[in-house]
Amino acid sequence: MQKSGRPLKSLKQRLKGKEGRVRGNLMGKRVDFSARTVITPDPNLSIDQVGVPRSIAANMTFAEIVTPFNIDRLQELVRRGNSQYPGAKYIIRDNGDRIDLRFHPKPSDLHLQTGYKVERHMCDGDIVIFNRQPTLHKMSMMGHRVRILPWSTFRLNLSVTTPYNADFDGDEMNLHLPQSLETRAEIQELAMVPRMIVTPQSNRPVMGIVQDTLTAVRKFTKRDVFLERVCDPNGSWSWVGKRV
Repeated sequence: MQKSGRPLKSLKQRLKGKEGRVRGNLMGKRVDFSARTVITPDPNLSIDQVGVPRSIAANMTFAEIVTPFNIDRLQELVRRGNSQYPGAKYIIRDNGDRIDLRFHPKPSDLHLQTGYKVERHMCDGDIVIFNRQPTLHKMSMMGHRVRILPWSTFRLNLSVTTPYNADFDGDEMNLHLPQSLETRAEIQELAMVPRMIVTPQSNRPVMGIVQDTLTAVRKFTKRDVFLERVCDPNGSWSWVGKRV
């Protein structure tokens, strides 16, 4: 018995389980440029999109190199500073000097030059890695395109929940924002959701339409369903669902 009154834990009890030494302390670590919150469904998103709360997007940054093609856009983000979204947090000059826009009195007075880096807020179209633990196979971590949305949860298309083994009863997921163009390109070529539809384990699709979408397709294609708003190229003003 311990001094606190709790029974002593054996060596086996200290090692095993989710709260044990191996899984609880040794197999994880703190990382930067990551976020975690509850997931909720959004059937209006594409399967390779993830809805990200604006509050998270305003806290995560990507260092974009200033070029003649993006200097005007980045200059506007610098002018807005860190207090407005979308904006920027830091400017990194080509000599390595770092300017923190959170404490600069007038960010609009700063002028960018080609070669500088601007650590801008996460925005629509950024590539991220999305992960649900336990990470059991390679489809537990996939690449998604960001879509900034209101409220405080990550939004996910229902069809992509199968490989994550996710549901919406309080599950939380992790998001990681890559910090280099090389990493972003690697994710786009190897890890995006459309490239993960067929699992190498059994050479079959691991995701497809589910729930309401499946029901809708069934009802949509029944013989006695007539679609009056779709114009047939042959001149008829209604299609039978069976023809769809």
